[in-house]
Amino acid sequence: MPNTVIIILLLLNTIRLEQVGKIAKLSYIQPVHIYRKTISIKLIEDIYTGSYTYILISLKLLVNNKLYKVLIDLIFYSYIALIVVDKVYLLIN
Repeated sequence: MPNTVIIILLLLNTIRLEQVGKIAKLSYIQPVHIYRKTISIKLIEDIYTGSYTYILISLKLLVNNKLYKVLIDLIFYSYIALIVVDKVYLLIN
C-alpha cells in the first residue's frame, strides 16, 4: 500500500493530460490519468496496491462501481491524503 494518495477531480480530458505531464516530471510521484479507455480491473488493482500516488479522474468515473469499492475500502481510504476538485459546477434543471 502507498504512504499517501492524492485524488484530483478534473472536468476536461485536455486539462488532465496536461496535469499528468506536469506531475510526471517529478521523480517521486507516480500519476495515473483514468478515463473511459484506460479504466480496467488491472488498473483498479494497481491503484489499490499503491502503484500510483496521484490519481487524476473525472467525477463520472470516480463513482464507477468497481473503482468506488476500492476508494471506500477502509484500508485504502486511510491512505488518501487529499482530494482536489479542479472546478465545481452546479447544474439546475
